[in-house]
Amino acid sequence: MSWQEETGAAGELAAPLARLRLLGAQWNSAAENAFAALASSPEHYLAAGHWVAAWLERLRGLPPGQGAGAEPGGIEAGEAGGIDPGEAGDAAAAAALLAAWDARDSAAPARDAPVPLTAAERGALTAAAFAIRYAEVTDWLTARRRRRAMAAAGPGWLVLDESGDAAGNLFIPYRRLEVDPATGVGVLVETRPDDRFVTVVHEVHVVRVDPATGVLAFEEPDRSWEFSSREERERLVGSLRAGGARGDGHRGR
Repeated sequence: MSWQEETGAAGELAAPLARLRLLGAQWNSAAENAFAALASSPEHYLAAGHWVAAWLERLRGLPPGQGAGAEPGGIEAGEAGGIDPGEAGDAAAAAALLAAWDARDSAAPARDAPVPLTAAERGALTAAAFAIRYAEVTDWLTARRRRRAMAAAGPGWLVLDESGDAAGNLFIPYRRLEVDPATGVGVLVETRPDDRFVTVVHEVHVVRVDPATGVLAFEEPDRSWEFSSREERERLVGSLRAGGARGDGHRGR
């Protein structure tokens, strides 16, 4: 395969995922108030619930099926249904959800009786159903990406996810997940504003990422620490890396 062909193939795989992210933000925005205007009418509220449930039943029948939104281990079940374990499988799952969205007007859930909802209400509720399924599929895609990265990694700790301002910013949350690929033991670093929105709180959690599925889980009982600076936070992270995330000499909250 030539360089041009490889670039084109990569672009074809990335395009559905990029569009899915854009639509996901729109679905989430529309879903925020989808039920609010219907709360005063029990009949409308019940109809809204049925509408969303009918859409979700349909969407969960598309690839990756029950693998997304399942309990840990569902990712393996989804791939047992014939889903490509690589990026092609990611793109296929995204494309299936996108195709359902593009055909939503002609594929609305069939009803034996008229639905007491306006066209605008049905549109917002349909977006709410897609937002729910988008969250499930996004978690599934993220876990698959983590698993592939861990399988391909060499010795040493690996950063799987990172976004935001590492220094600490009241308006830009920071999040970093790094693991030892050999064991799945990891550290999750996050920042958030304090309750008064005056200073940044730096949090460190000990976590585990299943190398077989990529699923992230917090330690039980929770082992976490809070700091007021990036420097303190990173000193602990370095200590946790060196000790295999045992946290010797550090007390979790």
